[in-house]
Amino acid sequence: VGTGPASYMSRLEEECAELKSNIEFMGKVPRDQISELYRAHDIFIFPSIGNEAFGLTHIEAMASGLPVISTLNGGQREFLKDGINCLTFRAGDEKQLVSKIEKMVYDTHLRLEIIEAGRREVETNFSTERYFEEIHQYLQKAAVE
Repeated sequence: VGTGPASYMSRLEEECAELKSNIEFMGKVPRDQISELYRAHDIFIFPSIGNEAFGLTHIEAMASGLPVISTLNGGQREFLKDGINCLTFRAGDEKQLVSKIEKMVYDTHLRLEIIEAGRREVETNFSTERYFEEIHQYLQKAAVE
């Protein structure tokens, strides 16, 4: 889901075709269909090799009850905790990614713990109420100064 530069997308599609993999490139998906898309899957894997700004997709996946496997090369490193609310791997390390996928699939106890910790992370640190409270505190402090 999502898109990128045409040359990059073509390369990905060619590599997947060579692998004869069951990968579907969906492009951009309307916002109102995102939560349904998360619920239709079993694991959220974020194999980005680039430096990502912030992990909104990670938060959406965690809120949807998906266990997360991700690289840490970006803003997501601020809230992802390997072995607690996700499993992580080094960007570009395919063998480590495969190992993490196998661990997530076969270790039911770990997978359920990661799902629960991910939901707690979202509820505790990314709730609308928390944002409103922080804005309220900021405005109160600014009014006093």
